[in-house]
Amino acid sequence: MKRVKIVYMALAALLAVSCTAIKEKQEMKKMEACREYYAQVIKELSTDSIYWGRNNYNNGDIKAAKYIIDQLVGFGGVPASQSPMAVVPEGVEAHPAYKSPVLPYDGIGRWASVAGEEGSIEYQKYVPFLQTFSFDLNVMRGAMSLIVDGKNMVPTVDYIVKESSPSCKGKFEIKYLDDKYYSQEEFVKHLNSGAYKNAFVVVDWAKYNTLPFESRLERYMPYLGPLDKVGGIILKDDAGTYTTNVQFPYFKARAYYLTPEPVLFVNGTFPSDAKELEIELESEMIFKHDAHNVVAYLPGTGKNAKTDECITFIAHYDHLGAMGAENIFPGANDNASGVAMLLSFMKYWQETEHSMPLQFIFLDSEEANLLGAFYNAANPIIPLEKIKCILDCDMVGDNGDILNCQCEENGRWIIDALKKINDESEDGFADFAISPVDDNSDHYAYQLAGVPSTYFETKGEFYDHYHTPRDTYEHTTTYNYHRLFNMLTKFVNSF
Repeated sequence: MKRVKIVYMALAALLAVSCTAIKEKQEMKKMEACREYYAQVIKELSTDSIYWGRNNYNNGDIKAAKYIIDQLVGFGGVPASQSPMAVVPEGVEAHPAYKSPVLPYDGIGRWASVAGEEGSIEYQKYVPFLQTFSFDLNVMRGAMSLIVDGKNMVPTVDYIVKESSPSCKGKFEIKYLDDKYYSQEEFVKHLNSGAYKNAFVVVDWAKYNTLPFESRLERYMPYLGPLDKVGGIILKDDAGTYTTNVQFPYFKARAYYLTPEPVLFVNGTFPSDAKELEIELESEMIFKHDAHNVVAYLPGTGKNAKTDECITFIAHYDHLGAMGAENIFPGANDNASGVAMLLSFMKYWQETEHSMPLQFIFLDSEEANLLGAFYNAANPIIPLEKIKCILDCDMVGDNGDILNCQCEENGRWIIDALKKINDESEDGFADFAISPVDDNSDHYAYQLAGVPSTYFETKGEFYDHYHTPRDTYEHTTTYNYHRLFNMLTKFVNSF
């Protein structure tokens, strides 16, 4: 009898091992299908001829949001407004930590061309997912040329035009600002003296950043906004912020206002003794541009399904559109990769039990200084107190072996849990680079509102293409997909 019992125990152990192996094989098969789908989504959303940089250029943003909603519906996602935790925001509020330029918007704006009449099948499918808001938007779709001392400069390679720049055409002197004027008292006073009305003034970017600023969110308007007696400003980075001269200094898009003068950004390729430039720049301010967050919900499943809290994934789907008629920014890594990651999670959890409800927010206007995130944080569909944490996937299509992430003290538990999962993995990230929450992505708005928030970025060899027309599908990779998939799905499945 004892011998029979041992045999049964051995068979049971063998069966358990076999079942575990089968389950692991099934999970691997799911992940591979999700990885293939992830790559497909990046390729789709970074197609210039369809989405045009996912800005309002040729309604690329509307087409991108429509594509996202089509995918959500296919995976069983419902509008977040239909979740048991949803509330109807009363009016439109500005986030308390941010003086928002966002305006109310009556109706669905450009979406009418897609959704049709109220009550139609298309309207009922798409509109419930939308959270519509508006702001003024400056766009550049026409002429763009710059000649410095007889040399044609290449846009997005030799220079960029700041998105708040007005139209400008003509020849100008080039002058260089003396070091003694980089002070709060002297900067505006000196430049507005009248001596530079017919000149573009080269301003050292590093010295400019030593000026005091009230808010991290706005470093241009306080000093460049009052300059109404200057032909133009050239912000020049000589510090070698990046390893190559091709990459421009980090900047956040501020297209919702105009500076009185055009502002150019140049890198180390720009001469230090230039004398004259000839410029042609066409811009247009679109007043009350309509923008749309896409907010979806996936209920928890199984006998332990929760209904009183959720985990929220966010990713911005917008990008920079065009800078001049011929310079389209595809935004494959930034941030078609994050959108693809979230949609691949939807695909996975459609057929995988998970007790924790999930909210997926695809944010518009991240490239306009996080306006979509600030709007949603001030006017949430699911109350912020019901959100256990915010997980922001932004630029996750690169091949770095170190995961860049951010958190504050109230979100340290998120990183600790993810690190534990990662460390137990056979092929996890080599390490985590953890820093405090900064304003470089949408999670910032939610962290300011008190929700534990973090974001993920896989910085590698393709980072030099950030915010350039070279951020294409060919400059992304699925190298880190399995690492993030394994880590984040296990994290959610642990609740």
